[in-house]
Amino acid sequence: VVVEGDLDKEKIQNELKLGLSDYMVPRIWVELDAMPLTSNGKLDRKSLPEPNSLDFSTKEYVAPRNELEIKLAETWQELLGVEQIGIYDNFFELGGHSLLATRLVSMIRKELSIEIEIADIFEYSTISSLGSHVSVQSEGVFLPAIVIEDRPIRIPLSFSQERLWFLDQLEGTSS
Repeated sequence: VVVEGDLDKEKIQNELKLGLSDYMVPRIWVELDAMPLTSNGKLDRKSLPEPNSLDFSTKEYVAPRNELEIKLAETWQELLGVEQIGIYDNFFELGGHSLLATRLVSMIRKELSIEIEIADIFEYSTISSLGSHVSVQSEGVFLPAIVIEDRPIRIPLSFSQERLWFLDQLEGTSS
């Protein structure tokens, strides 16, 4: 954008959200002195600058306040590829999505030994709110890891497979 005065990204986004669906509201705003134009007077998209990772956030940077928030910020930085993440930055505004939320839950389980649900990432989408939520969770309560085991010669049937086999033996196959 080319603006006269100061650019208030958050205010503009809030105004746009009143008339547009959330996914249609731009998340990245890059301030330019003038739009680059081609010789025909059209916008020269190739000359537009790449956005800085700091431009992804609409919030002013606030540093993590405690050890938990520092660990969460480092995890988010690694996962999202963003250099600096404040505690009020929104996971989804920084480029997060449902698949990355799944990976985030796994990373929190591995690094902090705390079990949270994917829905928690959607509900607590800032480091501040997620940190508050995670701090009340009991440490060490998490699902067991999946381990590779030797494959037996006969693999036992699941409950559903046993039921189908039993019904087939009782009533016979219909075809």
